[in-house]
Amino acid sequence: MDSWCLTKEKEMGVLRGTLILIVAGFTRLVGYVAQLVSFITHHPKRVERLPPINDDILLCTAKELAEKIRKRKVSSEAVIRAYIRRVKAVDPIINAVVEDRFEEALEEAKAVDKLIASETFTEKELQVRYPLLGLPLTVKESLAVKGCSNAAGQTIPERPKATSDAVVVEKCRNAGAIPILVSNTPELCLNWETFNKVTGRSKNPYDTRRTCGGSSGGEAALIASGASLIGLGSDICGSLRLPPLFCGIWGHKPSPHAISIDGHYPSCDDIGVWKRFFAVGPLTRYASDLPLMFRVLMNEEMNDHLRFEEQINVSDLKVYFMLDDHGSILTNRVCRHTVGAVQKVVQFLGEKHLCRTEKAHVPKMRYSSELGYITLLEIESVDHFFKENEKGAILEFFLYFLCMSPYSFYSICYSVLRCVIKMIYTKGYKRDLEHLRHQLMTTLGDNGVLIYPCYTGTAHYHGGTLARLFDASYMTIFNALGFPATSCTVGHIEEGIPIGVQVVAAPNNDKLTIAVAQAIEAHFGGWKPPPADVKNPV
Repeated sequence: MDSWCLTKEKEMGVLRGTLILIVAGFTRLVGYVAQLVSFITHHPKRVERLPPINDDILLCTAKELAEKIRKRKVSSEAVIRAYIRRVKAVDPIINAVVEDRFEEALEEAKAVDKLIASETFTEKELQVRYPLLGLPLTVKESLAVKGCSNAAGQTIPERPKATSDAVVVEKCRNAGAIPILVSNTPELCLNWETFNKVTGRSKNPYDTRRTCGGSSGGEAALIASGASLIGLGSDICGSLRLPPLFCGIWGHKPSPHAISIDGHYPSCDDIGVWKRFFAVGPLTRYASDLPLMFRVLMNEEMNDHLRFEEQINVSDLKVYFMLDDHGSILTNRVCRHTVGAVQKVVQFLGEKHLCRTEKAHVPKMRYSSELGYITLLEIESVDHFFKENEKGAILEFFLYFLCMSPYSFYSICYSVLRCVIKMIYTKGYKRDLEHLRHQLMTTLGDNGVLIYPCYTGTAHYHGGTLARLFDASYMTIFNALGFPATSCTVGHIEEGIPIGVQVVAAPNNDKLTIAVAQAIEAHFGGWKPPPADVKNPV
């Protein structure tokens, strides 16, 4: 019997390897075609520039602005009006807003100003009770904001409105924040570009010919444009990291259970498994605002595990780094700009903070594409169009190329890939994933971070995701492993496009990645306004 099982496993291993080679070859071919089409279609287009930012309110950090509001140096109403003006000025260019609630937000801002004027609470009490008091908040459409669209980019006759707030939105409201809009996301959040057939395509504010990433791309585009300061997004395959990377801001994928995911659509019937891999978290224009947002969003029952209030001395951390995934056959080569960004961050931490730096040797990262995607595709009962009849997705796949499908390509691909995964013997992958988790946890411990590429390159032209279909595994693997990761902007390349890295730590060590992110911002400068059209200041 044991001999039969061993033989069967070897046979399935050969099948698995063959399928991977076929997939790798097919995606390479499709990728080259997609890259060529993307370049021909978008490169010749004129880059649209945003109006420059001429209102100092729009340049304050969340921490600074909240203090100004508490001290009555500026009213919440003035802040909300400034951000509404900016949204109206940039959205015709970047197309990131699904639905606004400007009128309600202004009324809520007036109520904040009345509360402060009443002197019911001292300034210190306001800071403790309402750390986000009077600040504008933007939210990805897939997270419920009461009264706003919660359709997650779907093409459906009646777009559902949220009847209550997601837990994270409620937490932000309770902390004094004022939601002003919900932002664009691809259909069911299933794309690394932000495009759907309802709102359309969201654009990168640094180069409108390029993608802002996905699926939290609407948020990242608004924040990078100076039209938002703090936002909420979600992450199952890198969506809190890729858009910040492409747009030069900051995003944090938290440890499992650190932040509630309740109130997000799509969701999953197997909520226990879903909570281990799926995450909701903050996007911010300034890394210095990540601790503020994390404290507001954090689940109280996780306090003892996260120990977020512990003071972190970056100089005490062990810094490991990897320049690539050890050569997966599914991913593209990491570009020189990204390699350079990793090296710059490691050099800075070693020289400025005197951290011990070491190149991590983790050969199994070579299989991170397979490990990450198979782990996530195996999750049962995730909300998607073909949940009741996944085989129907195969027919829909062909209908798509005949322009006869109402669904997006990536929504269909998700279901098709689930059918393929069921043909593969996955026990070997599960063992490899556990081995990788153990190796990384042993290496990092509770005092180490890994500096690692977020992606193989910078923001590409619209439609170019097909050429890099598996490159998101640089992020996805940490969803599968359950590790926290922070997307950090490091600078800009010659074309003015942002470049960055991700900082990873062992589970429940979010405080380490966020501390390193703040150090990176202090040294490299963080967010910089997109190139502007000086004729139209806002």
